[in-house]
Amino acid sequence: MGQNVWVLFDSEASHSFISNTCVGRLGLEVHDLGYELVVSTPTSGQVTTSTSYDGCSIEVAGRRFNVNLICLSLEDLYVILGMD
Repeated sequence: MGQNVWVLFDSEASHSFISNTCVGRLGLEVHDLGYELVVSTPTSGQVTTSTSYDGCSIEVAGRRFNVNLICLSLEDLYVILGMD
């Protein structure tokens, strides 16, 4: 069963992200990246993370994609799709 979430398409983002709030709400299983990743955000400055949710199935305009999402503390957004 699918869930609708708010998504920002960011052509300048080098990775794709999912909010920690969304991960908890959907009960997703995340895994450790094996390293810490420092992400620069416009609202929170530099944020460090070390977890991701891999193989997320996303449907856009009737086309289905599998993406890996890095878990991040995001405000007012659930997912940021970058150009990774």
